[in-house]
Amino acid sequence: MEEKKTAFPAAGREAAAEGGTESGGGGELHGRRRFPTVGDMLALLGIALPSGTEALSYNVSQTFILRFINLMGAAVVSAKVYGSMLANVAYVYSIAVGQATQIILGYMIGGRKLDEVSGRVWSTIRIALAASELLTLLILIFCDPIYSIFTDDPVIHALGRQILYVEFGLEIGRSINIVMTRCLTTAGDVWYPVGVGIFSMWVVAVGGSWLLGHALSWGLVGIWIAMACDECLRGALFTIRFRSGKWKETRLVSDSTKGT
Repeated sequence: MEEKKTAFPAAGREAAAEGGTESGGGGELHGRRRFPTVGDMLALLGIALPSGTEALSYNVSQTFILRFINLMGAAVVSAKVYGSMLANVAYVYSIAVGQATQIILGYMIGGRKLDEVSGRVWSTIRIALAASELLTLLILIFCDPIYSIFTDDPVIHALGRQILYVEFGLEIGRSINIVMTRCLTTAGDVWYPVGVGIFSMWVVAVGGSWLLGHALSWGLVGIWIAMACDECLRGALFTIRFRSGKWKETRLVSDSTKGT
């Protein structure tokens, strides 16, 4: 299979090994280039800009969803704020293990240990799913005491409990989505998750929130279902992409380095 290569030099382990070698008596380090070039920066921007665009799109789409929620009254807005806050607790560990795995995969892919990548990715997904679902269950069990810290309004308590049931499905998709996005990005397959993400955010999450929450009058629960569908769709598509092995065709580093 022919590999696509970019101009990003493979400093990696070879530079680390040779960088500490001193030339006789002079104390000068020799071998590899230590500072990034303009080409290096452009290669990095090729990853950073698409990822930043996806993050911007997500934040803007959430603003549109919040607009629908604001039309439903103060109690619904408060329930959304508390629900989102508790959801952050549920998926924070998915983000943590996803970031850690991203670093490990960088070493694996850089060393062309591609046979080890899948095992690491699925192991991380299992950990992320277990952590997020367990935390969601604990939040559901103790939701009334938790909500009582902020309010005694029974409407908010009831609505908060309802969206927590939807949260179980949402966290399945979100955990897979978080891990898979980071894995594909690490492998250099950047534009696929960005394209799918932007499409799903606006069509499924925003469009579904308007349809279920506003047009069909399902309220906040309908909006939560739309967001869950968005996360699960992205998670499923990213999983299919990962299993297809397309990410193996892209290289962020070249196999040769240039000496100084």
